[in-house]
Amino acid sequence: MSPEQLSRIIRTTAELIGARLDAVFADLSTLLPDILRIAESATDRRPAKADFEPLRPQLQAIIARHEGLVDGAGIAFGQDALRDAAWWLEWWRLGQGGEPEFAAHVFNPDSIRYYDYSAMSWFRLPTTTGHSLAMGPYIDSGGTDLNIVTLAVPFQTAEGSPSALGADLCLPVLASIFLKSLATRDRAVVLVNDGGRVVTSNTARHSTGTLLRATDSSALAALFEDYVPVSSAVPGRIPWHVGVLKSGG
Repeated sequence: MSPEQLSRIIRTTAELIGARLDAVFADLSTLLPDILRIAESATDRRPAKADFEPLRPQLQAIIARHEGLVDGAGIAFGQDALRDAAWWLEWWRLGQGGEPEFAAHVFNPDSIRYYDYSAMSWFRLPTTTGHSLAMGPYIDSGGTDLNIVTLAVPFQTAEGSPSALGADLCLPVLASIFLKSLATRDRAVVLVNDGGRVVTSNTARHSTGTLLRATDSSALAALFEDYVPVSSAVPGRIPWHVGVLKSGG
């Protein structure tokens, strides 16, 4: 395969990955008006957990709509956004039987299964900056305990701290989309985040979660012969690149 052909392929792949993730972001964003409506109509503008149960079919539909790419979706509430829980995840995950199941989490700090999502980057960065963001791969300690990627869309209700809508991506499905688009193993090609961590690749040497040797964005780009940003309808929310590693990389 010529360098020109490979260059075209990685650009097409970057566009495809961006389009698939943008479609998930769009689905999440369609829920925002309903969430804000529920919050604003609640007693003292502080809704309860049960007030959001009518949105469960919509969350489950997001999981079903993306051909396996999304294996979890939900609402991560900020501190005291609800009147009956300091912290709460209205989160649904694809079960072993292929149907969405409620994902129970432990919010007791004294438990060994404590899930402090407020401290995790997938929640903290979007809610702090106010910008939607693709985060990962990261180990979801206390949640799935697996390497995952989460797409998060922040929102703010009248009461409580900022909250977020989120969708977890199934990394094997994302890898399949990536490999099918590339259709080559002649050169080492990786999908990498802005921190130099591999999302997926076409080589076992650079498996998901591998950290490439780089100290900053310039050093990271220098590892590649060709390095293409993943496109998005909203600049910056998918801080990933598709790149052809230099020989020996």
